[in-house]
Amino acid sequence: MPGEGQGSDTFLLLDKEPAFHSLTANPIQGGGASPPARRLGLLRRYVMKYLIVEDFSGQAVPFIFPRRVDHVDMFEQLPYGKVLSAGYVELQPDGTFDCYGGNAELQLKADPQKDSALLKEAFRKRPDHH
Repeated sequence: MPGEGQGSDTFLLLDKEPAFHSLTANPIQGGGASPPARRLGLLRRYVMKYLIVEDFSGQAVPFIFPRRVDHVDMFEQLPYGKVLSAGYVELQPDGTFDCYGGNAELQLKADPQKDSALLKEAFRKRPDHH
């Protein structure tokens, strides 16, 4: 599985399986939808977990993975020794990322502004290099 879905040398998407859930079915966060839209389940969210780790050169590297995988289990599979941040991430309709939550076992919380900016940069469209 590692190596699949690489978007750049600084980002790795570890699963291509959709993790769509309606706002009413997801206990993680209520979201910003109007109550009628939430009750009817009209809005869908793409919620996954993430870790921000420090690579060997000191750079922050984001890893996004399915919610069914535990943060600690994922960290143990990575070749890096330090986790900087952990939480949940949602891709918003406008293309921005909403980072929140954390992991009690790792004793880490999301840094919403910093983590969102890092993910945005990781997904930034780059010129093709042939």
